[in-house]
Amino acid sequence: MAEAKKVNMQPVAQVDQSVIYDAGLFDPRWIDAMRPAEGGVSAFVSVGGTIVRSTPDPQGGYVDDLYYGRPVSLRGIVKGVPQDGIDAWYVIGPGKYISAAVVDPLVITPPPQYFWGHWIDVNLSDFWAVAYDGTTPVHVITFVAGREGRTPLGVYRVMSRVENETMDSATVGIPRGAPGYYYLENVRYTQYFLDGGYALHGNYWTPEWNFGNFTSNGCIGMLEEDARYMWDFLWFDSVVSIHW
Repeated sequence: MAEAKKVNMQPVAQVDQSVIYDAGLFDPRWIDAMRPAEGGVSAFVSVGGTIVRSTPDPQGGYVDDLYYGRPVSLRGIVKGVPQDGIDAWYVIGPGKYISAAVVDPLVITPPPQYFWGHWIDVNLSDFWAVAYDGTTPVHVITFVAGREGRTPLGVYRVMSRVENETMDSATVGIPRGAPGYYYLENVRYTQYFLDGGYALHGNYWTPEWNFGNFTSNGCIGMLEEDARYMWDFLWFDSVVSIHW
């Protein structure tokens, strides 16, 4: 086993009465945690749900909800009020803190193969999709995929892009009134990769707590902020690799 090392993260923000805190992350898995291009160290929410606080305190001001499997970039660490017996809090943005008790290292599985340029690796086994620049992982997100095996496996390329799409299942063989019919407006950042309506896109109708599951009709549905990231990162002919 590799020697465990402390993770070097510089805090980006502090609050009154908090101090820069070297908790000593001695879990060897942190050595292999993904380092995203935007900086920091990747982790994921390892409990059913948690709250991002405005101060490193379980009673601090509410900022946001995060649910199981949601990737986060840890930018720094401070000592705060203990939560579940742990007084370390991670900085995930200015005025945004998450308890060290609720996250684990995010270690990505190497893809089956690598591709040139910007591309996305979609792993249905762990529900993490990784944006790559060649062989370098850049950004990781969670998603929803097709129930009952409806998401196609294989290597595809972005064929067309629609920034604000209306999705009508009648265009892919499911007419109005039939079981499974859907009509969805304002589907943002849609990038089609296979005939039949298969796409990467924002998904506003699935609750965030239900991401990391098979709930779609076959598309890779993303939180809107993640869909926007992939919209900016990918382009026509970018590879979309989907596998277990």
